Amino acid sequence: MALSRKRTADEYHRILESSLEEYDRLSRMINELLFLARADNPTTAIVFVRGSTRAVSWTSVADYYDAEADEHGVTLSCEGQAWIDADPTLFRRTLNNLLSNALRHYGRGMGR
Repeated sequence: MALSRKRTADEYHRILESSLEEYDRLSRMINELLFLARADNPTTAIVFVRGSTRAVSWTSVADYYDAEADEHGVTLSCEGQAWIDADPTLFRRTLNNLLSNALRHYGRGMGR
């Protein structure tokens, strides 16, 4: 579609931005479906590991969302120390979902 006719550089830029957003959305959807398929598979082993929540996942998750949080004027921080018995991948996934939703919906209903 983008190449169906001559366009200005600005038009190509908008089309590419839109395409990248759509590819990102589709990629997230595919990852979600793969995660659900793995979670429903009875042969998938959940490995419980005792560990610090900070060490298990906070640093990598916070680093991933730091730029997006910055765009919203939000500072991500981890206070205190907690220990859990959890599958590190599932726990990291939970934190990812919480932060993603919090940032996506930040400000809605708050007069923003």
